[in-house]
Amino acid sequence: MVSFYFLIQISEQPSSINHELEKPVSFLLDAKRIINSNTNFRYFLLADALAIMSISVASFYSVYAIEKFDLPASYAGTFTAIVMITNVIANIGFGVVADTYGHKINLLIFVFCSGAAALLAVLSSNILMYGFVFFFLACSLQVQVISRLPFIAEMCKENERPLFVGITNTLTAPTMLIGLLFGWFVPKVGYASVFMMTAILAVSSFFILLKFVEEPRRRTN
Repeated sequence: MVSFYFLIQISEQPSSINHELEKPVSFLLDAKRIINSNTNFRYFLLADALAIMSISVASFYSVYAIEKFDLPASYAGTFTAIVMITNVIANIGFGVVADTYGHKINLLIFVFCSGAAALLAVLSSNILMYGFVFFFLACSLQVQVISRLPFIAEMCKENERPLFVGITNTLTAPTMLIGLLFGWFVPKVGYASVFMMTAILAVSSFFILLKFVEEPRRRTN
């Protein structure tokens, strides 16, 4: 409620762009035009979808740890503490990285950390080592919050930003359903196999981002 009070005190500055109300058909045609003509954005959409899928198993890590190491349920609190502390530090650190080097490097870190969390979950031989799963998970979640939408904003002009964000969220939102699929797979193939699938998704996203997605700040045109 304190936050709400301060939010309603904010006065939003009018945009310098004249936003005309578009018809749904016009919106869809513009979206189709952007997807067809903007190769860099298409590669980003693919990498983004894979990246979102790679963090869809986040809720499984605690359950797997408790089963794997025969831990009391109270360890869930320890895992949560690791995530919260890491979030605070990562929010500052990766914010500086984004300001200094751009958001693409952060997105690469995002999928790297997501893949590292999945691999460590499989390879960890003790609970101390497994604790780094939650460190990498927290880093991936925090970096995603910091750089995903700002990266999209830098890929386009100001008047196109709502459309670019809308396209991205519309096309990638269904990928979150992969978590339901993984939940169905777990009893059949086990947690380790699902985590390895997740790592493959993260590696694929990393490769596409690295090789095919251009950093907007380096555009020459």
